[in-house]
Amino acid sequence: MAALTEAVAPLFAGRKLVVTGGPLAAMTGTCRRLLELGAQRPFLVATGVGTGEVPGPDEAEWVVVQLRAPDIIAEIAGRRVYGPRRPEWRRLEDKVVVDALWDDLGVPRAPSAVVPAQAAALRAAAARLDRGAGTAWAGDASQGFNGGPTACAGSGLNRMRPRRPPSWPSAATKPG
Repeated sequence: MAALTEAVAPLFAGRKLVVTGGPLAAMTGTCRRLLELGAQRPFLVATGVGTGEVPGPDEAEWVVVQLRAPDIIAEIAGRRVYGPRRPEWRRLEDKVVVDALWDDLGVPRAPSAVVPAQAAALRAAAARLDRGAGTAWAGDASQGFNGGPTACAGSGLNRMRPRRPPSWPSAATKPG
């Protein structure tokens, strides 16, 4: 990793950069990494605040814009974006609301729960749902991307680890 960092640092050192593409909270890690690589404080153009930690004033300048176009580049620059996240993909990626689709299609899946991002509620849901391999958490993205795993940051918990290694069924096994 040190060799890679050394190789790319000259690309960023001393430069002022503009970062776009999501909510402010989702840009915090990128912002900090750019600073570590020697970039000047970046200017962040966010599509919302999101949830989780946002960059401090010593780390970045930023603005939150109301997005009307399918993506921020089209909104602010009127340019075509290659490889954008399509709206139908965004709906499928929302772990909190996609359950209705899976129910309609009869797709078998692990049990899930929607609970407040509070330590007691998260611990209770994790204990109830854990089949021995731990649990996976997703913040509510129904109003847009939320900053990733930091959506549960207010709970004081970061993740649940498995108590024992998982045993996965064979890929050839089909339910029902």
